[in-house]
Amino acid sequence: MRTDGVLWGRRTSIALLLCTAMALTSCSSEKKEADGVPAAKLCDSSLTSDAADALEKISSGGRYRETALSLDKAAVRLRDSGDTSTSRSTVCTVYTSKEGTEVRLFQIEFVRPDAGAEWPPELDPDDSYYSSGIYAESSTEDAFIAFPCTAGLRKHGPPVVAGVLVPDSGNVAQKLLDAERRHAYMVMLHSASRALADKLGCLAEAGLPVKLPEASPHTDYRKPPSLKTLEKEFVAGRAPDARKSKGSA
Repeated sequence: MRTDGVLWGRRTSIALLLCTAMALTSCSSEKKEADGVPAAKLCDSSLTSDAADALEKISSGGRYRETALSLDKAAVRLRDSGDTSTSRSTVCTVYTSKEGTEVRLFQIEFVRPDAGAEWPPELDPDDSYYSSGIYAESSTEDAFIAFPCTAGLRKHGPPVVAGVLVPDSGNVAQKLLDAERRHAYMVMLHSASRALADKLGCLAEAGLPVKLPEASPHTDYRKPPSLKTLEKEFVAGRAPDARKSKGSA
């Protein structure tokens, strides 16, 4: 496993920034349990109709249960923390039934990335990239979004919120094509990210469109400004233009 500090470089970010596997359950506290939750009510009701449809697609329907942290509490943690370890907030872990047994389906988590993390120099052509936030990328293993949030965060650490959706691939509907899985993951993460940005008061600047656009060619990628640069401008009281070199065109 690489530890070179690359922010989103081929799965290293999960190990460095977020929960590395769905088996980890210590990423958040103050969880609540719910049984038979409708898709639209999951993840603190942050899933739009498109996201709920995407969930139905990857799960082949059924009943859901979740452990969840409210977006209000996640927003407080992210607002008041300036690094990955203290800001990490798992907003939902969703379960479903498979052959009569409850299985874990996916988890969504948000953090404030550390200033020392780096954007990837280039993108993998096998994955899907989106014009959303600073950087948005989805694979069959996970989906990532990072968006600027100067209006909603304290002045320590980069003014960026990063989100990840980690599915339990063995429990996702196997009939889906890889491209369908990648898109479904991003639709759900994008929806939750918009809801969180709204709670933080930075939806207007986050660059998260109401409807997720189609995936962009990987050649459209432009490496965003470094997190160190964004932090320096933020702490100095200047409004950093985090999207001037967008991660997805």
